[in-house]
Amino acid sequence: MFHQLVRNNRKKGNVVITELEVNGVKYMESENIITGFEEHFRSLATFNNQTDIDSAYHNQVEDDIQSINRLVQRNNISNVTHIEITNAIRSINRGKSADFQGYRIGNISVNSTACADDVALISEEPDQAQLLINMACDYAYMEGYQLQPTKSVVLTITNRKQKQDPVATSLTMGQHEMPSVRSATHLGIIRTTSLKENMTANVEENIKKARRSAYSLLGGGFHGYNGLDVETMVHLINCHSAIDTARLPVKLKLLTGSYILQSKRIKMYKDETDPKCLLCSKDDETVTHFILHCIQLRNIRNKILLETVDVLNSLGIQFNELLDSEKLQIILDITPVATSRKLSPASVAKVERLTRRLIYQLHIARYKIVCG
Repeated sequence: MFHQLVRNNRKKGNVVITELEVNGVKYMESENIITGFEEHFRSLATFNNQTDIDSAYHNQVEDDIQSINRLVQRNNISNVTHIEITNAIRSINRGKSADFQGYRIGNISVNSTACADDVALISEEPDQAQLLINMACDYAYMEGYQLQPTKSVVLTITNRKQKQDPVATSLTMGQHEMPSVRSATHLGIIRTTSLKENMTANVEENIKKARRSAYSLLGGGFHGYNGLDVETMVHLINCHSAIDTARLPVKLKLLTGSYILQSKRIKMYKDETDPKCLLCSKDDETVTHFILHCIQLRNIRNKILLETVDVLNSLGIQFNELLDSEKLQIILDITPVATSRKLSPASVAKVERLTRRLIYQLHIARYKIVCG
């Protein structure tokens, strides 16, 4: 439900790519744009003679690949199976830390499909730092990729044991001198020249992120780029009921299947073996039984359902003629019905308020009887 609300709020502001140019060719419409992206990533993976690369190393790698291919063809080596890979990983894992699935090498998980490409080179001596930078440049030259020049900076950390300010250090990446800065972002965290500045900068940045996230979830007229006026604040505060806020978690638990009824309790606890309703002892205590059929909750249910049925009848929905599954759908989440019947937001809000009240009152009554 949360992600559905986010998507609905963002529908008006969606940005769609209508044209993509790759290698001088323009791709239009969605299907052709996908083809353009395929061509783009294919060209990235294809070797280009104009790439700044260590030719001797590259030629050696190509020779090794051809040698491996010849060996495979001569010996008729079959492809590696999934089981063989799994067994190989498990054999490496022997004597290491315990693992539930057997896909770890020590404390390093091997099933991750993504990794961070930011690298921090740390050294107390300028000469050692320059040596590390040279090693990174040499490896980039061998593998044929470029280090990001705008993110490659020097950050001199203040040593609190030393009273004097740190000496400015000049480091080079290839033929270019790396700029010395007072702050830089690494793995999404702002790093500065001192611990105090680190905390200040990151707290301010996290507040900005939280503010932007809140703005992005709200509708038109409430965005980070056009400010927040007092009238909007008052409106937002007044439109949320404290009572409805307390009722919402019960309904969400029923929607997500995390509300513990007796039919689910017996699956979680060995001592529980009877799925019968603890209130009426007639049928299994399922969500349908709890909301629609339990006799002990009949008085509370009928009182609120009577008002709900009147509202639904006025909207053209004959609630009493529906199947139990359809009734349950309306009570737990009326969104699919509202979409198919094109109900107004005001009508949906009215039904939602009544069904939320119904579920909350049933929840309170059940716990009073069970615990009483």
